Amino acid sequence: MNADLKKYPHIYDFKLKKPIKIGEDTHEYLSINNYASDSDYSPNGKTALTIILNGDTYDFWKKAKEKNQYAEEKQKLADAIIDALSTQIPEINGQVEVWDIATPLTYERYCANWRGSWMTAMTQGKKMMKNYFIRNRSQSQFGTSFQKNTKIAYRQSMTVLRLRQRKAFTIFFAT
Repeated sequence: MNADLKKYPHIYDFKLKKPIKIGEDTHEYLSINNYASDSDYSPNGKTALTIILNGDTYDFWKKAKEKNQYAEEKQKLADAIIDALSTQIPEINGQVEVWDIATPLTYERYCANWRGSWMTAMTQGKKMMKNYFIRNRSQSQFGTSFQKNTKIAYRQSMTVLRLRQRKAFTIFFAT
């Protein structure tokens, strides 16, 4: 967003004046990760925020997709979140330049995770894979970004290749 929110804490929680409903799930609080002080995420004068709304909303989003209402529901959710944020952080009024909503269908599509779980290593009814490597949670934090997790996955892949004595490959990351 086009606002410098460095005066707000990195993790900012607040009770909503009007709960946000996604299907059967009702959220009465928002917990924000504020990256205004992290130049890797937020250029000078700008701020990136992330919010995680936990819950099992897979069926809601699946039905919305089937009824061709997926984009509309994402827009409604984005509007509700932006309105809620504006009551707590008035500097963002009219300053949101980009938003993105990742739903369980997003995680199902890109990660093939069962019912769109965003923190799973297994799928329903299947055993762990042979030689399966799990990244150490100490390398990351709850809700880290796709970019950071991609770099961690790259490093983990290089470790696997080294352990198996295979020739490595190179991926270039834009910074």
